[in-house]
Amino acid sequence: MKLITLDSNKYNDEINRFNECITLLQKIFSKSYASKFTSELDDKIDTIISFNDRALIGGGYYGDSNIVNGKFVVRYGTSKDVNANRFIALHELLHVIITPINKGEIVVKDNCSSSQGITKYDNIENKFYGIALTETFCNIIAKIAILNKNHESIDNYLVTGLPDYIYNYYSPFEDISRLLFFASCNDYLVKYDIEQLINNEGIDAIIGEPINKPYSTFINSVIKNDFEMEIEFDSFVGKNEFKNMCLELDSEMLKIKINDSIEEPKYNLKVFESVIIKIETYYFNKLEYLHQRGIIGINEKEKLLNEFDSILNSIKLKIKN
Repeated sequence: MKLITLDSNKYNDEINRFNECITLLQKIFSKSYASKFTSELDDKIDTIISFNDRALIGGGYYGDSNIVNGKFVVRYGTSKDVNANRFIALHELLHVIITPINKGEIVVKDNCSSSQGITKYDNIENKFYGIALTETFCNIIAKIAILNKNHESIDNYLVTGLPDYIYNYYSPFEDISRLLFFASCNDYLVKYDIEQLINNEGIDAIIGEPINKPYSTFINSVIKNDFEMEIEFDSFVGKNEFKNMCLELDSEMLKIKINDSIEEPKYNLKVFESVIIKIETYYFNKLEYLHQRGIIGINEKEKLLNEFDSILNSIKLKIKN
């Protein structure tokens, strides 16, 4: 891959920034998945372009990742804020990492095929869904990587709200993914905090018996490009509810045009409220299912519900404001 920067004096700085971001992501994933950050990057990336500012650039803002002739061209702007710079590069790098590079990695279900992370393509209706959740996944993981580097409490931020290193179109939707991140966790019997999980195994770690599931179905579905999150969600809420939820969110996010003011978006809050109710339904029904089968006791159930409510209340407060 080659790097192009409009300021030749900053070439070494940009190479160092890119390499640092790879290292930061490797540190939060398991060793088996972290290998994707080295072995596949040269196969996936053709060019990295660094701009001198974070203004709108060529149809993108802050940064973007587009596939040209089968390889990614990654572009991002720079600023004087170190964490903002890291965030931009991490977000775009995550897009590259979670995108399948060959047809053998594409999963197909009910005439829909995996595209990138949660994002799927409906081959009958000829449209994508899950774009907002994939974008906010990239936001959240980028922020977790920075918090981990700075030795800040990831768990507290996941409950109260993650810091904004820059504001982008996806920021208002980030809380939905934060809620789904927690609701899809499979740590019913053993409480892993995120820092401990990252340091011991990686954020995509598999929980031991008797659950034997990934730490988070949401995270695992993104990095595997599979339908497990959708299947699990629908099993507790109803057929096609996950897809419908994704379409609701995508419709809101995509109605903001690239040249609009992204700091004052006019989103329909009823959509956010509708989506939150669906995630609440998913989580409550999931815990009841686990309780009825003796996987969790009443005390564990109440504790998990209280933790979920803490996150939920932080989101509802922001929506009201």
